[in-house]
Amino acid sequence: MKKGMVAVILTIITIAVVPVISILVGGKYEKSYAAVSATESVTEKNKYTAQPDENKEKPVSKATTSKGSSEENTYKIYDKSAKKVITVNDVDFCCGALATETEADIPAEALKAQAVALHTYYTHLKYESRKQNKEYDFQCNSKIWEVYADKKDIKAKWGDTFKESFGTIEKAVKEVSDIFVLYNDSPAMTKYFEISSGTTDSYSEIYGKDIKYLTNVAAPYDTVANNYQTKQTFSYEELNSLMGKKYKDYKAENIDKNVSEIKKSNYGTVLSLRVGNKEIKGYEFADILKLRSSNFNVEVKEGSYIFTVCGYGENIGLSKFGSCQLAKQGSSYIEILEYYYPGTKIVRGYKK
Repeated sequence: MKKGMVAVILTIITIAVVPVISILVGGKYEKSYAAVSATESVTEKNKYTAQPDENKEKPVSKATTSKGSSEENTYKIYDKSAKKVITVNDVDFCCGALATETEADIPAEALKAQAVALHTYYTHLKYESRKQNKEYDFQCNSKIWEVYADKKDIKAKWGDTFKESFGTIEKAVKEVSDIFVLYNDSPAMTKYFEISSGTTDSYSEIYGKDIKYLTNVAAPYDTVANNYQTKQTFSYEELNSLMGKKYKDYKAENIDKNVSEIKKSNYGTVLSLRVGNKEIKGYEFADILKLRSSNFNVEVKEGSYIFTVCGYGENIGLSKFGSCQLAKQGSSYIEILEYYYPGTKIVRGYKK
């Protein structure tokens, strides 16, 4: 285990939690990499990058490849703002997508980890869509920076900071543009989100489908993030109005019984609950109310519902905040990816 990582864990979590986290993190980092060497990304200029470890160094292996079509390195995206399908090469897409959701001044290894996760995720969507002969791979709304924004629009918005900030993103993307996260020799569904509630959720528990590498991973760093815990308040009328817009046959109960039968995971994520006459999934309810996550508690006070919410996002896969903290302690982008997606392989040069 890296000494720096142990030190930071000792400073941010209680002594009682340390043995558990040490086992999880230590066990992960003691294994060697089957594909890309963890030391491959080391540079002297980046103080957050892991230092070379001669015992870990492995030759970089390549994924099985075959000749791809002319569309192998492009995405077909339905842009809802333009109301048409656009074709964007993978590097330009990753730069434009990363710019919409990530600050350029985060640690370099975290930025690269997020670039690989993003690239792999949308490549996964692309292949799944093309299996079904869909007209496009996925959707975006470039006007409001949803999923992707064009370089010229980013430049217009960022102004004087564009050259340096976009240059940093572009450099990171190009350095890892041929790196993918694979499971069973195919691009993994590498989900990612902003801030964990403290432990990431397993895909199977939330959605009912078992995806081995999307499982519970300790994320203690996230609990000290700004806005880790937030509160949102809705009046009885507001909540019922939102539910009524979603469900035509919705009928409310009295205020004290209207939100009930809450079932949670071991880590506090709401799996299901009853609202009025509707039994719904926790993530569906969080989406209706636009809560920051589905890890919440609710209390009724003075005619209103007060939701205390932990984390931000889906809480499945890679935590962007957590990846930054791991990078600051010396973890390489490969170590970060292998930690959040256990059982996957990091490979170079994948083509379908």
